[in-house]
Amino acid sequence: MAAVAIGAPVRRKEDFRFLTGKGHYVDDLNRPGQIHAYILRSPHPHAAA
Repeated sequence: MAAVAIGAPVRRKEDFRFLTGKGHYVDDLNRPGQIHAYILRSPHPHAAA
């Protein structure tokens, strides 16, 4: 069993795709019948009415 130190760099195979702009994110998916949601936040958090 190989010893791995805490904080040791971890080589990931997906990094190259994302660094070169060829990666795919969940936000990039478009499906038929897809539903969109918007979140509207108050400009006055914890304001009294």
